[in-house]
Amino acid sequence: MGATDIEQAGYPKSQQKKDFTVYLYCGGSGGGGCAVIQNDTQVRFGIEMNPFIVSNDSITFRNPEFFGVVLYPDAGPDGFGCTSSYVLGTDVDWYLGFSNDGVLTDAEVMAQGLLQTAGAPPFDIEVSKNKLPQPSDSDWSGIMYVHICWTSSLYVSDQRYVDDVQYLRVVQHNYQVRH
Repeated sequence: MGATDIEQAGYPKSQQKKDFTVYLYCGGSGGGGCAVIQNDTQVRFGIEMNPFIVSNDSITFRNPEFFGVVLYPDAGPDGFGCTSSYVLGTDVDWYLGFSNDGVLTDAEVMAQGLLQTAGAPPFDIEVSKNKLPQPSDSDWSGIMYVHICWTSSLYVSDQRYVDDVQYLRVVQHNYQVRH
């Protein structure tokens, strides 16, 4: 259903969502920009929570197609002037973890057991209540930190992953609020 069809069906403007994606370049064996060595093994970003929340029941993230998380082993020079490249289909697993304060070691993220098996985005990730920080935790700050961790600082991607950029999009958050 296109935007015109939605308007004709009587949907309010708030439900008429238009997504625009800017395609910057393609790296690796796709031509364009060079693959970027990560030089790190973890990034994190915070999501501010509703101040009246009493329980995080579940949350669903979407790993978007162009600006999401995809990592590859470095395949070396590509013959077109890039010192790093990758081979499509060789993407590697990564871990997802959560904290109240934004401070977790790689081992602590991996211990949460939220391994994301390699696969091409887009895809959704649903996380249940027992894996999420809760407002009843003693160190609750009203911000839920999402940690993304991988096993080698030499992995490459089309972008350099840095802290405080929300690479995973929240598509659903189920929670309880106090009355």
